[in-house]
Amino acid sequence: MSDQFTDPIHANLVGCLATLHMAAGLDLASLRFHKEDPRTTHRDCPGINMNKGKLTNDVHDLIVSRAPGEHTDISKSGESA
Repeated sequence: MSDQFTDPIHANLVGCLATLHMAAGLDLASLRFHKEDPRTTHRDCPGINMNKGKLTNDVHDLIVSRAPGEHTDISKSGESA
């Protein structure tokens, strides 16, 4: 809860998520944190310093930079911070 979510941790996670989503063809809008899963006891995960909206936008931007072309605009998918 107190650890900052800054580089290089942020950049590493963004890179990993972009690679995973591209390789597996996953929809970035379906990304869920532990605290969003009703079956988990990890209610504080990933903590208060990680902004989901910023994370998904950063992953989307990296995917677009790696594979230019037509992509879904995640800002219109209903995802929030």
